[in-house]
Amino acid sequence: MSAVELDRRTFLRLLGATASAGVLPLGCLSGQRRGALLRATVRRIVGPQGAALIDAGTIDVGAAAEAWLQSLGPVADALDGALLALEYGVWPLVPKLRPFSALDDAGQDAVLASLRDSRWSVKRQLFAGVKSLACLVYYSQPATHAGIGYPGPFGDVSLGMVGSGES
Repeated sequence: MSAVELDRRTFLRLLGATASAGVLPLGCLSGQRRGALLRATVRRIVGPQGAALIDAGTIDVGAAAEAWLQSLGPVADALDGALLALEYGVWPLVPKLRPFSALDDAGQDAVLASLRDSRWSVKRQLFAGVKSLACLVYYSQPATHAGIGYPGPFGDVSLGMVGSGES
């Protein structure tokens, strides 16, 4: 195996070794940390208009994410693991040494671009999972519907279902 190839098993061993060394904390993210991470991630993924809605408090991506994650069951654990890896993961998983939410905008953009464009499928999958959750919690908010020309409703977060909730 060359230096740039990293299969899933090797990646998981590396992640385990990193966690064992105390660089990557084990366990779930706290609600407060998850909210900060999601705010940072969603701001970078949806762009300046979305960031303005988040900064103004019009959209609370942390609360929306908590509602969606509670309704997803076992899938929530995988997404929580992806968020944990994004927040605390370090090189070679992600090109950073500080938590993702503590990076400036350019640093966050560089990390996300590195994951998105990586030759390692596990890094692209990490990006895809985080991006999917970010878009889900952002675009499920009624305040975003006018900006994309969709009258809604996109989803009923309280039920954890996509659609109007009608049979």
